[in-house]
Amino acid sequence: MFRALDSRFKSVRWSLLLAFVRTTAAALVVFVGLAGGAFSLYNWLSATPLLAHDSLTVGQWAVLGAILLGSGLVAILVVGLAGGYSTSRAQQEQMSTLLEATLLWANGRLGHRIEVVGDENEILELADALNGMAERLEDQVLALGRLVDKNERLAQQAAGLATMEERQRLARDLHDSVSQQLFAIGMTAGAVAKLYDRDPDRVRPLITQLEEMASKSQAEMRALLLHLRPVELEGRSLAEALDRFLQDVCPRHQIRYDMELNGVVRLSDGMEAHLFRIAQEAVSNVVRHASATKLGVKLMREGERVCLSVSDDGNGFDPKQQRGGSYGLQSIQERAEEVGGRLEVRSRPGEGTEVRVWVSLYGKERGERDEQHTSVIGG
Repeated sequence: MFRALDSRFKSVRWSLLLAFVRTTAAALVVFVGLAGGAFSLYNWLSATPLLAHDSLTVGQWAVLGAILLGSGLVAILVVGLAGGYSTSRAQQEQMSTLLEATLLWANGRLGHRIEVVGDENEILELADALNGMAERLEDQVLALGRLVDKNERLAQQAAGLATMEERQRLARDLHDSVSQQLFAIGMTAGAVAKLYDRDPDRVRPLITQLEEMASKSQAEMRALLLHLRPVELEGRSLAEALDRFLQDVCPRHQIRYDMELNGVVRLSDGMEAHLFRIAQEAVSNVVRHASATKLGVKLMREGERVCLSVSDDGNGFDPKQQRGGSYGLQSIQERAEEVGGRLEVRSRPGEGTEVRVWVSLYGKERGERDEQHTSVIGG
């Protein structure tokens, strides 16, 4: 480990040693020059030159010490200031270049590069490593941009598929309900036309039957229109949207409703949208098939799960038997599975129906490159 560290910082160590030798040599030269000049000046001005006799007086020793000390201090001060300014200026320029580059990268200019020139040292290696990091980041940003574009295209395709699926579902429902009712109305109306003159007594029950079928067709159409006029969740919680939806639907179909909330917190937007659509489909099934007079909607929290329950006092059915021509429960099942939920259907003929959906609070169970800019470092 120590050998690796020694190799890693070898250039720094030798550069510092060279700077020390250079500064020391410069200081000695300045010191000798200052001391020699001081001796010459003193000998020129004094009647008794220094070092001209074998022994010096006390005053001469004091002058000699002052000359040597002053020359040393001046040499150290001058050489230290000059060397320190020169070294710090070079370091400051390099650090300013690095700082400029990091600020440009932080502002998204990942195409910026530091030009590395001069003899190799740790700062130049750092600049080269930063250039490599910026290039990798630029590649990642471009890859993320392509991924965002791809996700946007997939989202558009998914929206188109969802629209097509909803149209197909509506077409199936129209064919399986309203279309058949209209066909029956047409057949019955034809029978009424044929019997009107020959047997008027048999016409009256057929007219009553026509009224009933027309009323049922109207109810079917209203139920289907629930999906074409959804209550938006924008700016509302799931509970508020459900309450507004029930206020809009139930009175028009002479259905009383109760709504119960228990410990429910705000969920994610996607989760609330799915639960609202599930409740909408369940209520639509009640309106279309149950002949119910009372509807109950519950939204409850139990631990880390939320339960949405829609119950009615209508006709009921046997869940074990396959119900031909009904896609409501299948749609609810698919929506519940999309968010990792579970569907429960409790019903008996003549005893009403309860649809429960359990979901987790946390969802499912666990181009071109930038313009190149260059800064120069080294030299």
